[in-house]
Amino acid sequence: AYISLDSLNDSTVGTSIGSLLLADLASCAGARLNQGGTDSEVNLFCDEVGEYATAGGPWLQLLNKSRSANFKVHFAFQTVSDLVTRAGSMDGALQMLGNANSLIALRSIDAGTQQFIAGNFGKTVVKSIAYSQSTNSIDGGNPTQFSGGYGERLTEVETDIFPPELLGQLPDLQFIANVSGGRLYKGRMPVLTLDKEPTLEEQFWKPTKK
Repeated sequence: AYISLDSLNDSTVGTSIGSLLLADLASCAGARLNQGGTDSEVNLFCDEVGEYATAGGPWLQLLNKSRSANFKVHFAFQTVSDLVTRAGSMDGALQMLGNANSLIALRSIDAGTQQFIAGNFGKTVVKSIAYSQSTNSIDGGNPTQFSGGYGERLTEVETDIFPPELLGQLPDLQFIANVSGGRLYKGRMPVLTLDKEPTLEEQFWKPTKK
């Protein structure tokens, strides 16, 4: 089932309805767990959670306890600041985010969101080798009298696995992901097309039904 909260027209009503639905879903998850009806899997997709998901209460219960009722919760948001505004504090926003096992991120130009996402990918060590060569004349009057040297120096620098600023440069439909278990991915979502490309007439002209 798909439920539109119509928050664009009336955010107050949308927030209220969204909160009521989350409370009902949390109650449903508890009933499934207590009565043993967890054979079927429930996938819950929540878009723009910054509009209606408050810190604590039913939303947090769904995030950290509904898995035992065979719930899988997927939620999407634009920026971390949206969650901070809804939760009332950074701690409240991090409480929501900390209950997510996986993170999938598309392009984001918000600096705070970039830092949060990059922080989830951790650090790595980049090795580099510097080469040096030198020559030195021993006897200025004799060109065959000289010495030379060659050296290599290995340096290691700790850096972000995925630099935050690159998140603002991701092309459309490309993403990075940190999947449960610490598996890191850089991917691209396919563009779905029809097996047969529609003609211009089919795109812009729909014959009337008789």
